[in-house]
Amino acid sequence: MADFSLRLAALAVLFFYAGRGWCAEPREELRVARLIKRLGSDSSRDRAAASAELSALGSAGRPQLEQAVLSSDPEVGLRAKHLLNALDANDLWQPSHFTASPARRTTSQWVESLVARTGNHVRLGDPYGAFEDVPIELDLNEVPYWQALDAICALSGNRIRPHFNSREPGVAVAPGKPLPCPTAYSGPFRAQITQIARNFHQKLDFTESGSRPVHTFELDVQLQWEDRFQLVGYRSVPELVEAVTDGGVALAPTPSNRGGWHAANPTTRSLQARIALAPPPISAASIAQLKLRWGMAAVGHPHAVVIENPAAGQSESRDDLRLTIDSFEQREKNRCELCVTVQRDLVLPDPPEMLFQEYRLELFDADGKAWRSQSSTPVLTDRGAQLRMSFVRDQSQSDAKSLRLTYPALRSQRDLEIVFRDVPLPTARPE
Repeated sequence: MADFSLRLAALAVLFFYAGRGWCAEPREELRVARLIKRLGSDSSRDRAAASAELSALGSAGRPQLEQAVLSSDPEVGLRAKHLLNALDANDLWQPSHFTASPARRTTSQWVESLVARTGNHVRLGDPYGAFEDVPIELDLNEVPYWQALDAICALSGNRIRPHFNSREPGVAVAPGKPLPCPTAYSGPFRAQITQIARNFHQKLDFTESGSRPVHTFELDVQLQWEDRFQLVGYRSVPELVEAVTDGGVALAPTPSNRGGWHAANPTTRSLQARIALAPPPISAASIAQLKLRWGMAAVGHPHAVVIENPAAGQSESRDDLRLTIDSFEQREKNRCELCVTVQRDLVLPDPPEMLFQEYRLELFDADGKAWRSQSSTPVLTDRGAQLRMSFVRDQSQSDAKSLRLTYPALRSQRDLEIVFRDVPLPTARPE
């Protein structure tokens, strides 16, 4: 009887913890372990299937994949590394999230909490005028950064503006109602349609059939992103995937180039693009759905290589990168000119100019204070990326003590999907 009671008690404890998810985690870990073992299967089909299942699990399998990279089976280690790289690349394109338990706080207090949680920069007020620092109530559960900031502004009578200094990261919160721009969110991005133009005019062509009416339709899109997202390249014009009016009429893009790739410098804070479409019917009141695809390239997971007491001929390696100082001269007391070559076992991006946006070269004194970068001339050579730079120091700074190159361990290219809904249309008619 006592043994029976003990068994009942043990079962009760087991069911209690099972109900709380106690057994779910070990089962999931066991599944991941079995899938990782299959990465080394003799069957290529089995290896591919295991990779696909682990990829679908997302970050749930990350801890075991990190251990699998060190596996004695090279096939398992290589596939685990590829899966981890894919996870890291996917993380680049995810938004930061913000949770606000039900409470009543001032605008500035909510913004400060949002900044602390997401790492983004938000300037409050001046020089745009004192913002509305009023008490508001929020109740948000893991809401993406841009939606959270828009919600704070909408409730407090403020709006988001670009930072007054284009070289500074982040945005500003200024007084005034939020602009009624159609807005869409995608990962760490916020897109807005800032202008729509419908034009009617008459073209008189003496070389053809004479006079004919012309009807054109264009819209301007602005794109912003979180501070942590490091954009290095983009297509100049997004691709139209779908545009359907409220009456069900599909709109086509006008014949044009999709736009080539452009390098984005570190001070690029937003993008603008103009998209030309076949004009919607005059009877249409809105575009029910507008879907765009915009090519983007980004980098992440910054690493650094440091050379102490820099001088010509020195070199240092880390990961797949080698940094070599070709020349190092102190032309004047407060000025230094140098040339370095960066060699790396990675395929060059397209266009290659994006490569120069991935690197950041800094010169420091003995106290760790950075000399100011004055000029930079990057060149691609058969040896690698060559950076010619000049630095100047303040009177309070000492001689150059260390040279640091920051570079990304991860590069990712993706077509960003942006979906606008219920976009109002101009209603003007031809005379």
